[in-house]
Amino acid sequence: MSTERNKKIAKNTVFLTIRVLVVTLISLYTSRVILQELGVDDYGIYNIVGGFVALVNFLTFAISAAMQRFLRKEIEQHNNFRLQNVYSSCCVLAVLSILVTIIVLELIGTWFVLDKLNIPSSRIDVAFIVLQFSIFNVCCEIFKQIFHSLIVSYEKMNFYAYISISDAVLKLGVVYFLSIISFDKLILFSALQSFVAFGILAISGLYCYWQFSNVRFSFKTNIKDLREIVKFSFWNSISSMSDVAYMHGSNILVNLFFGVTVNAAMGITNQVKSAVYTLTRNIQMAANPQILGYYSTGDYIEGKKLVFRISRFSYYIMLLLGLPLFLNVDYILLIWLVKIPPYCPDLIRSLILFCMFDIFSGPLWTSMQGKGKIRNYQLIISAILLLNLPLTYIAFSCNMPPYVLYLIQSFVVTILLFIRVWFAKKYCGFGFRDYFKSFISKALIVTFISTILPIILAFTVKDVNFVNTLISVVVSVVSVSFAVYFYGMEYGERNMIDEKIKHFLRLK
Repeated sequence: MSTERNKKIAKNTVFLTIRVLVVTLISLYTSRVILQELGVDDYGIYNIVGGFVALVNFLTFAISAAMQRFLRKEIEQHNNFRLQNVYSSCCVLAVLSILVTIIVLELIGTWFVLDKLNIPSSRIDVAFIVLQFSIFNVCCEIFKQIFHSLIVSYEKMNFYAYISISDAVLKLGVVYFLSIISFDKLILFSALQSFVAFGILAISGLYCYWQFSNVRFSFKTNIKDLREIVKFSFWNSISSMSDVAYMHGSNILVNLFFGVTVNAAMGITNQVKSAVYTLTRNIQMAANPQILGYYSTGDYIEGKKLVFRISRFSYYIMLLLGLPLFLNVDYILLIWLVKIPPYCPDLIRSLILFCMFDIFSGPLWTSMQGKGKIRNYQLIISAILLLNLPLTYIAFSCNMPPYVLYLIQSFVVTILLFIRVWFAKKYCGFGFRDYFKSFISKALIVTFISTILPIILAFTVKDVNFVNTLISVVVSVVSVSFAVYFYGMEYGERNMIDEKIKHFLRLK
């Protein structure tokens, strides 16, 4: 059974990796063109207004987590009647959340964007229009979770990959229209983004209608199920709210202290973050339904093994991507953007350090979701996450540069790692010793060994050009791959890799 599950994770990871490669390439290109078409100021306005609206994304994250947890539990138990009841409750919850979102953002959002944000007076009216389109996009995203949670719970990652690629291709079309239409480009860009969001929502809904005949969109809910899902979503929303607040709140602080020009640099940095995270989260996303299944049904032994394995390989992928980017970010930005916004290289370097720490959290969070004991966990995690905002405000008030915010976030995430493992010891069947032996110790050894040669090369070679950058990237990738193979894997994992290589060579 475990072998079949591992094969399914591997298959789903392949689908998600193909998705990421296509989406990332398109996103890198579209980011460059959008920055050129909108200009630094309008690009900064879009990011700060969209970032403010995205503060309510905590609803999206909370609803998605609750839906996946309860849907997966019923799928594991093959109970179609209960599955329909849970799905109906998810539909009701999503619609109620959309109504709350519209009311809050129209009242508070309009006041904050028009009166408080640092936006040039000539673009205030345009910012209001961008706000309306951004609200529509968030509502589409919340509604889409009804369908995507079902797709992920059934592990239909092939369709998930196709729909993500379709989304990226449609956004490529948005860039084309920006270049040929002379209308106000910021308004046009916002409107086209909303069109794409609605299109993806419609396609996802039709797929679920045709693919999953055992469940149907319905408001005929069981009050007990709805109450349980709402309760679970509420505690998740506490953590999601703090997570979204500190990320987008930091963007607002950057705006207040440095203006929309640095917000443009933050927008580029967030594009890099999205690309890197999407690659590293693939393996976690492929494994999440099974982690939820193990812990929701009480299989702690298999759950623990899967959490440790996914944690290790997530970190290795992040290191494989992050090390060459960290060492060569200046030249990569020059090729990618041509005109680099202020502070962008330093923001990306500090972002990579943050990602190296933050990647630990995913599998630990999923195991707690599966167990279902999340109230105290979410309250404590949320309180510590919010420390990012006052610490960042103090740092900016002391005239520190913008990239300090990611260094602060790295410090906070490190504290959170110990708290997450403590909760895992209490509820999920493993503690500090298990976690250190199976994951942390290997991650430290791999990081130390893999960074020696690339860092020496970076200090030795002073000329920044294509050839030297290519050599640096190749050396970094080879060093990380070598360290992971010989020092980062369990014996069985290395044997599995050897067998795959032998099988591939025989086919050749």
